[in-house]
Amino acid sequence: MLCLFLTFALTFYWIFIDDTLRLSGRFPLYVKEPASKYVLLRYRSFTILEQSSMFILWYSASSTFGKDSDIVMGVRAQQKEKTRRSLVEAAFSQLSAERSFASLSLREVAREAGIAPTSFYRHFRDVDELGLTMVDESGLMLRQLMRQARQRIAKGGSVIRTSVSTFMEFIGNNPNAFRLLLRERSGTSAAFRAAVAREIQHFIAELADYLELENHMPRAFTEAQAEAMVTIVFSAGAEALDVGVEQRRQLEERLVLQLRMISKGAYYWYRREQEKTAIIPGNVKDE
Repeated sequence: MLCLFLTFALTFYWIFIDDTLRLSGRFPLYVKEPASKYVLLRYRSFTILEQSSMFILWYSASSTFGKDSDIVMGVRAQQKEKTRRSLVEAAFSQLSAERSFASLSLREVAREAGIAPTSFYRHFRDVDELGLTMVDESGLMLRQLMRQARQRIAKGGSVIRTSVSTFMEFIGNNPNAFRLLLRERSGTSAAFRAAVAREIQHFIAELADYLELENHMPRAFTEAQAEAMVTIVFSAGAEALDVGVEQRRQLEERLVLQLRMISKGAYYWYRREQEKTAIIPGNVKDE
């Protein structure tokens, strides 16, 4: 903005003050010339030096103004994303064991987020779009957490126990996110059911990839095993939402046992199928 101001100021000087000083002879660096050489402003031609200087200043001012505009747009984008994030968090905070997403109102969510109800539509088309965003975020949070668990497993430890422990931590820290996945999985909205099914399928696919890599079994076997495991895990998660610490610990131990049985059963089933050709890989990685 300063460069822009200087451009206008210097341009004004060259056009008005400079001519006045030339005509009056009061500027010592200029030789007084006959007034007849000076005509109206709109017909005056600038010297090459003046034109070059004005272009440089104009370009500098434009660049600075452009950068300022980019900064302003960046700040606005950050503020918009912050408000959008506030709406999502406000909606999550309104969920509970007694209250589902379907019972939420736009006004309640907007009030909790600290914005006017009309401002809601700057971020989401309607409440359903907000809900679908929440489903996507819930699934993404869970998958990211399980990836972190697999990274911890790579450093040593029980595969199943570490995974179950991580999953229970997710439920403890994000109960409403998991409630949303559970409820909308069998809810009345086809769009929500499809969104939850998609997130669960992502979860199954990632687990199947891991099992295929670790146990060296065909994709068909690892997908069936992963689907069985995810089904049991989600069922246990539903129970874990409304129990105490001790009951959750017992539930966790039961879940570890069930997943180990599935893992061993999947491997031995695969071994039996391969006995005819004697293609039997090494023992399944112990969980």
